[in-house]
Amino acid sequence: MRRLCHHPDHRDTGLTDHCHDRHVRWRGTKVTMKQFAFNPATVTIKVGETVTWENQDGADHNVIADDGSFKSADFGQGKTFSFTFTKAGRYTYSCHIHPDMKGTVIVQ
Repeated sequence: MRRLCHHPDHRDTGLTDHCHDRHVRWRGTKVTMKQFAFNPATVTIKVGETVTWENQDGADHNVIADDGSFKSADFGQGKTFSFTFTKAGRYTYSCHIHPDMKGTVIVQ
């Protein structure tokens, strides 16, 4: 996932390494893992876009597609996993450590 800076001082460069977080907007879609749930549980994106899952829980989680199209390792609090979707479709996924955690990515 790439961050783009929209601060007037940085707009021409597109560089983000030196930008403050308040200047930066995320490109892509973010799903948080908090209180043992994916939030939002369903996201809709376009082909070629990236979804990033961020673990905000104290427990480890993972993100595994039901069809096997993407799979993360287990990751802890403050860590992320990203996947870029290259084909349209409906992708359901879950955390295999906590099977009640379920989500869906709709790619148009």
